[in-house]
Amino acid sequence: MNDSAVPWLDRVFSNTSLGHRLLERLTLTNLRHAFYLVSPYETSVERLEDVPNYNAEVSAWWLVFLAAEFFVLFISGHEDRFALNDSITSICAGMLSQCFKFGGRAVAIFLYVIVWDNWRLVELPWDSPWTWIFCLFFQDFMYYLGHRAVHEAGFFWGLHTIHHSSEYYNFSTALRQAAIQDAGLAIYDCLQAFFVPPPIFLVHRYFSEIFQFIMHTSLVDTMGPLGLVFNTPSHHRVHHGRNPYCIDKNYGGVFIVWDKLFDTFEPERPEDPPIYGLVSNENTFNQVYLQFHTLFDMLLFKGRTKDVKGEPVFPGIVNKLKATIFPPGWSPGVPLVPFFHWMSMADPAHNVPEPEKPVIRYDPPARVLVKAYVAVSMVLLLAIFFHFEYDRMNLSYLECSVKIAFFVVTMQCFGAFFDMKWYARYLEISRCCGVLCYYAFLMFDHIGAGTHRLFVISLHIMAILLWTTDVLVEKISAHCRRNASADAPKCSKVGDVEVAHTVLEKTDISPFLACALLLCKKSCIKVYEKYDGDDVYRVIYGGEDIEMADDESEEESVRGDLIAFFFYLINIFFIFFFAYSGIWIFVTRDFIQDWEEVYPGCTQELTIKTILVFVYCSIVMLSSCLVCLFSPYCHRTCACLAISQCPLILFYYFNPYYDYVDGPVQRTVVKDVGLVYAQIFSMYFLAFIACALLLCRISCIKVYEKYDGDDVYRVIYGGEDSSTRKKSGP
Repeated sequence: MNDSAVPWLDRVFSNTSLGHRLLERLTLTNLRHAFYLVSPYETSVERLEDVPNYNAEVSAWWLVFLAAEFFVLFISGHEDRFALNDSITSICAGMLSQCFKFGGRAVAIFLYVIVWDNWRLVELPWDSPWTWIFCLFFQDFMYYLGHRAVHEAGFFWGLHTIHHSSEYYNFSTALRQAAIQDAGLAIYDCLQAFFVPPPIFLVHRYFSEIFQFIMHTSLVDTMGPLGLVFNTPSHHRVHHGRNPYCIDKNYGGVFIVWDKLFDTFEPERPEDPPIYGLVSNENTFNQVYLQFHTLFDMLLFKGRTKDVKGEPVFPGIVNKLKATIFPPGWSPGVPLVPFFHWMSMADPAHNVPEPEKPVIRYDPPARVLVKAYVAVSMVLLLAIFFHFEYDRMNLSYLECSVKIAFFVVTMQCFGAFFDMKWYARYLEISRCCGVLCYYAFLMFDHIGAGTHRLFVISLHIMAILLWTTDVLVEKISAHCRRNASADAPKCSKVGDVEVAHTVLEKTDISPFLACALLLCKKSCIKVYEKYDGDDVYRVIYGGEDIEMADDESEEESVRGDLIAFFFYLINIFFIFFFAYSGIWIFVTRDFIQDWEEVYPGCTQELTIKTILVFVYCSIVMLSSCLVCLFSPYCHRTCACLAISQCPLILFYYFNPYYDYVDGPVQRTVVKDVGLVYAQIFSMYFLAFIACALLLCRISCIKVYEKYDGDDVYRVIYGGEDSSTRKKSGP
């Protein structure tokens, strides 16, 4: 689709924005491509350089499919078929495979062209539909051989393990690809170079990969007669199962006939549905570990395996060598059969146990804060990755390497958070510091301190503050609990009621509450309880009383204080951000001068509008800060103030001065200042609503009290339940 076909996009997005790049790819043509519905005439080209990157063209539809599948699974009550940690790990693996595919695919293409130029047996015409059809079947047969090789040909399994490591089966699983698998399978690509022209090969290589995506779903049942010839989601579900009958079955890509010809086909059994994952699951979300550990294990350690008696499983050098090139499940004495250039197991299900039931998946109980942070960070990472994919051919080797390193470290941080590693927060702080150093270096290039860079810098500064605060809160709260436990009275008398020892059940407190307490000089947390005949209780923070009654009014105030405090921090951050960027813009005035060259006479109007916007921003944000400090209903008022900023978003989205224009504006220092500010306010508003809802559900401190007799009282601060409960009777 060309730009003229979607003129409304130019008003909402700039041509270089991610939104424009994704939306212009949501075409019916690309939707057809996602299902391999193409003709020879529209995809046959003469030169290799003329083959489009069909993966990038279809990627926008993949995002739509992912979102649609998760929505359908959620509303249909199948939340057990997907998980946030697993899906993010799968998407990260797909991103990493694309980063390294530039190298891996280059090796395959480089070798392919050499073979074609020097040793081709037949020179088939590139523009013949018969060449295209022949390549369709030949490419799929080569895919069958390569796919079967990475399952059965020894250490080749280490190039493919990560794709089967997910314990779920959905569209995100299709993206869980190995980073270096393509380089390892270059031999099967090059076998086609004796007959098939390179451009035609590359076209079918792209579409074969794209077609595999729609196979990874549990929403589609058997497809009737189509399943007799074509690969279907039902067939591929068997391939991903770890049930004994599923092992080493259904390798086909587009067609399933190859499996039927070579006796590797197995239909899905409704009475014994596939259980997904590996025979021995990894139980980690560490991206680098999932990518490479099986390869290293088979090459370096498998031959040294010992049994329960301490005897070597693979005695002698020959058996140790066989351990690296024979099937992964092979051991001395297990019968094998030859196939192509490797050996296959006569019984693939040999020594494969039945999956345990009920199925227990690896899913560490990460905090809501961690899940929310990683989810938001994943969206930002996807945006950066898509820009990287679109612009990578214009990047230097150093820039490309730095960005790939950024992707890898970020994925490692996600895995550490999901695995609940003690070093996760420290690794994230280090990553953010590295990003700040990188952007500090970029400030000296020809673009300088663009608003998009300031925005990224600000986000990472907030992340550093968040996790630094979280670490400090954990240390402080642990110290306070020890002091409170030591200082609390063992027992006290109030009238006829005896109060037992206070117990703090939760191991930590909300970092936002801790920040507020520290600012109010309530650094230690001591909890005592007093009761009279009217059931009035009192909680003491650091020696200062907070009276509470039986109703929920005070608890509502506690929620409001938490939300207001966090909203106050956000406003302070944006005031400094806008002050810095605004002063810089008005000092340089580069963007106004560039617009003057394109729109003569616009300087005065643009300057007035910009000044009004900054005044509006300042009034709204300063008012929000004052409301946060003094209003008794601050959390509700803050939401109204955030909504009041929506007109500013609309102003920038539909201001005609921010349409994309070729010429001097293309290289301006602040190219899309209006769009950037609009996106900032959009994210700002959504972030506030999300944080408000999140904070209302965070349980900060849980205090359980027991009394002699039959009365049990419960208090939960900042959580979903705040009640005083009395139980009568024995």
